[in-house]
Amino acid sequence: MSKKNKRVTLQSKEEDRISYLPDSLVQHILSFLPSTKDAIHTTLLSKRWHNQWTRVPVLIFHSAGMPIKKFSRFVDYTLLLCDCSKIKKFHMQTGDNHHVQDFIWNIKISFAIRKDVEELILDFRFNYLQQYRLPEFLFKHASLVKLHTYDCNFVSMPNGSISWGNLKALNIEHCHFPSKAIENILRGSPSLESLELVSNTSISDEYVIVSNSLKKLVLKDFWSVRLQISCTNLEEFNLFGIFFTWNHPNLMNCPSLICANVDFECDEVFMGVDIEIISHFQRVKELKFGSQFIKILSALNLEGHLSPPLLNNKFLTLDRPNFEEHSGGIECALHIYHVLEKLVIKLPFYKSQRTTNLPDLNDSGENYWNSNREVFDCLASHLKIIEINGLCESDDK
Repeated sequence: MSKKNKRVTLQSKEEDRISYLPDSLVQHILSFLPSTKDAIHTTLLSKRWHNQWTRVPVLIFHSAGMPIKKFSRFVDYTLLLCDCSKIKKFHMQTGDNHHVQDFIWNIKISFAIRKDVEELILDFRFNYLQQYRLPEFLFKHASLVKLHTYDCNFVSMPNGSISWGNLKALNIEHCHFPSKAIENILRGSPSLESLELVSNTSISDEYVIVSNSLKKLVLKDFWSVRLQISCTNLEEFNLFGIFFTWNHPNLMNCPSLICANVDFECDEVFMGVDIEIISHFQRVKELKFGSQFIKILSALNLEGHLSPPLLNNKFLTLDRPNFEEHSGGIECALHIYHVLEKLVIKLPFYKSQRTTNLPDLNDSGENYWNSNREVFDCLASHLKIIEINGLCESDDK
């Protein structure tokens, strides 16, 4: 071979570097694609990539408007060609009103279980009355590390015989629980560290959340269930959405709590919200009030129904406060912190007018100061840092 031809050959190899990547690296790259269908399409890039997708340990299926029977056949075909000995992640998502018999999905999920799947996401957005019933064999799969369900029914859950010994993170959305479901789940998940419950209902009128391993708890949108929480190692607590006076969480025993994020709302009929919920966060290092909760504080303050307890927290975050409409709630939030050292204010960004959410003190600054002198004097004695985020598009402080 002439020197010129050899140089051309070497140059072509350098230009086609993608074909010379090791198999393990190619499969790792494919695992980050949005879906398995996208991974299959990469067979067009190189002949050597023709079967690489069959050994990717991440399977992600989205129906994305595809007729449900066609989608089901596509999943079956893909699983038939899958050549992985172990699956790290299995994600199944269907669109609205795509309901078929449960056993059709059970067959696909059992494939992932046989491959010792570690992360399982089941997102079946059916009609609420036709929720997918989770198969009984799923509750005995000890290899699970992460589980996320949406519109899934736990009615087939075996009573007291759940085996999720390695489960670290559990997210359950839009579920109607049978009686004692949460208690059974926690009892069978001794390693659970993160629990998220979103828009769920229950046959029981009370959840009892007891865990020695749980470190993070997220609760959102509870309408008809009371919550009793006893988690000795809980570090982060998040309370979002809609809660009523009679179903606010009761943190009975959470001595390790470090961070709490409070941003719930309630109907005007229930505006007499029990403000004593704040007292649960006395020992929290970092407390964050969202705009909805500040709105409640403001409304109760105007009605004269507010006598919140003083807090010993040194770090407060106000998330997206509305200074113009809810100044009373902001002043109340600042007043109850008699040892506050750091205040963080996160403003929403408006491209058209950045200052629309800040108080106008040009004409009435002296009056504003005098009317809130007690609050400002209190803050001046111990406040060390004020941090404001969102003043510009890059969110510089």
